[in-house]
Amino acid sequence: MGEPRLKGWDQIAPVLGWTVRTAIRHRVELREHKAIFYQWLGRPPRKTVCSYESLLRLFLLTREDSAVPDNRAGGPATEGVSDVT
Repeated sequence: MGEPRLKGWDQIAPVLGWTVRTAIRHRVELREHKAIFYQWLGRPPRKTVCSYESLLRLFLLTREDSAVPDNRAGGPATEGVSDVT
């Protein structure tokens, strides 16, 4: 069988290592990266946020890569800075 679907912020937030409130605050970013999606579930049907653990882990990896500041040696942040104290 395939990977189990996570339904609701209560199941999604712990995978990200965030609180439910933090996950909800980042819902636009999660949606843009296709880490979450919505489905109509239940009776009566209600729009429910869903995801898979693999999508969330991929989001965290790509987010960390893009969030790394460019202050490596020779980068714009260190240009012209000396170590003189």
